[in-house]
Amino acid sequence: STGKLLDKYLLPVDQGTRALSSITVGKGGQVFAADGMRNEIYTVEGKSLKLVVANPKLTSIRGLAVSDDGNTLYFADYALGVFGADLNSGTGFPLAHDPTHLVLGGIEGLYWYQGCLVAIENGMSPKRVVRLHLSKDGKSVVRMMPLDVANPAFGLPTYGAVVGDDLYYIANSQKGLYGQYGDLKDKDKLQAVRIFRSNMHFAWAEGGIRAGMSLPVREATPQEAAAARAKPSTPEPPKPAQPDKKGD
Repeated sequence: STGKLLDKYLLPVDQGTRALSSITVGKGGQVFAADGMRNEIYTVEGKSLKLVVANPKLTSIRGLAVSDDGNTLYFADYALGVFGADLNSGTGFPLAHDPTHLVLGGIEGLYWYQGCLVAIENGMSPKRVVRLHLSKDGKSVVRMMPLDVANPAFGLPTYGAVVGDDLYYIANSQKGLYGQYGDLKDKDKLQAVRIFRSNMHFAWAEGGIRAGMSLPVREATPQEAAAARAKPSTPEPPKPAQPDKKGD
């Protein structure tokens, strides 16, 4: 509360580049941080950082979120979508959804809210903030509700913070104007930072867009199959027009 530094936690020193690019704190105070360069996720344990997620197939870990019970860590891969890690069993899973109804790529920020995930998608068009309602087991998306979409002020919405029912987030990140070591490339292009607020409880009782796994195709009854076979597969071509008596 005084702002005094209590402790610091260092990653192992070895060859190669590291960058702790994302961080989240669970309801019980457990801290997780992602190395966006090596696609690894660490947690603070004792006086050190402990590796909890590492998969060479991941491409770019961005947002992190922890369920209220502290059992599941969710994270967004910018190219591959959203995944979960069962912290009790140490196993991972992809967040199941119907890709014909819902695109989960291009997610930067990810937040837990009352059994849902709220995602900031800046890698798609239009850029948007969406609420993903999860199944009871937390392993699939059953429906989606847009919260803010295609706002003209969205430059590059990135990360934010949850306060009550609201998500406050940066709407026009200008990280592209800075180099690897924080050196400013072109100060004349800098703009005032815009902080937006989205109500995560918006349209809570409405159904939203169905985003669960596709339902299995029902097998046709014998009567339906016979009726379908009786129909021509292609429509009959139109008959040519008959010329009038003058040959026009």
